[in-house]
Amino acid sequence: RSDVRIIAGHDNQRCIMILPMALERHRGANRLVWLGHQFSDYTGPLIDRSLLEHLTAKDVDNLLDDIARAIPEADYIYLAKQPDTLEGLPNPFARHRARPFTCSAHHARLSGNWKEFSLAHRSGKSLRRFREKERNLAKLGSMAFVCETDPQRCADLMDTLLDWKIAQLTARGDRVPFSRNETFSFLRQMARTSRPDGSFRMYGLMLDEEPVALAFCLVRAERMIYYLCGYGQAETARYSPGVLLLHKLFETALDEGLEIFDFSNGDEDYKAHWVDETEELFVTIRVQRMAGLIAATLDGLEIEIIRRIKRNARLRILAGGVLRRWNGWRLAASAEGKKR
Repeated sequence: RSDVRIIAGHDNQRCIMILPMALERHRGANRLVWLGHQFSDYTGPLIDRSLLEHLTAKDVDNLLDDIARAIPEADYIYLAKQPDTLEGLPNPFARHRARPFTCSAHHARLSGNWKEFSLAHRSGKSLRRFREKERNLAKLGSMAFVCETDPQRCADLMDTLLDWKIAQLTARGDRVPFSRNETFSFLRQMARTSRPDGSFRMYGLMLDEEPVALAFCLVRAERMIYYLCGYGQAETARYSPGVLLLHKLFETALDEGLEIFDFSNGDEDYKAHWVDETEELFVTIRVQRMAGLIAATLDGLEIEIIRRIKRNARLRILAGGVLRRWNGWRLAASAEGKKR
C-alpha cells in the first residue's frame, strides 16, 4: 500500500511544479518514491518549462531537503526510472546523487512510409520472411489488425494480455511485476479508456475475432509508447504474431505522422533491430534517517547486482533458471491458495 503525497510548487498564484510522490513500506522502512513507479516505465516531476530551464541538481538537493522536513516519516528517498531528459532538456532530478538504473530506454525515429522505414532497419530477406509468416497465419482464419474501442472488450483484452505477459516472463525467468490485485485493476481501468485517437490504445492482431497478439500503447506529444505487449502460446506463436503486430504499429504511427516510437525501458534483444536512440535512466537513493539505512543500502546493492547480471551472459542464464523456479513455485502456491 502507498500513501500518496503530492508536492506542488508555486510562483505567486501560478503552479509551476508538481511532484507526484508516495510513501510506501519497503524492507521494514518507509521510502518516498515517485507515484506509480510500479506501473510506469518513466517517472519524474511535472515542471513548467521556464523553471526546468534553470533548475539545477543543487536546487533539487535543496528541494529534497524541504520535502524531507515536510514528510518526516520518510526514512529514505528512492527515485527510480528517471529519464536523462525532460521535454528535451536535462532532467535535474536524474543528475542529483544519481546512479544508472538497471536498464536503459530505447527509441526509434519515425520517418517516411512503412516500406522506407522497414528497409532502413531490416534486410529485405528478413521482411520477406515475415510477410510469408503473415500469409501462413492468415490461412488459419480471418485475420485483422484492430484498435479496440469498446470499454469492456478492452478490459477483457487487458486481462488476456496480462496473463500472456506473466506466462512469458515466468518462462524466461524474468521478474514478474504484475499481480492480480491493484496492478490488474489499474491497468484494466486504463484499458477501458482506449480509443483510436486517444492517449491509451489497445491494439490487437486478431484471428477469427480472437487475439493472437496484443499491445497496449500510450500516445502523447508525437510519440507512441510501446507500453505492454504479448502473444498467445497456441499454434499461432510459430508465426511470430508479436512481431507482425509490431510492424502494424510502426505503420500506424507512420501514417499518423508521429515522430518517435518509444520502446520504453528494458534491454530486450529484439529492440536492437529498430532502435536509433538509447537514453539512460537513473535512480536516486538518499537516506533521510538511520531507520532507512539498511533498506536503502539493500536497494542500491540490488540495482548493482541486476546490472552486473544483465551484462554477463553466463550470469543471466543462471539467474533466469533461479527465477523460473521461483516464479513457478509462487504461481503454484497462489493457485493452491485460491483453491482453499
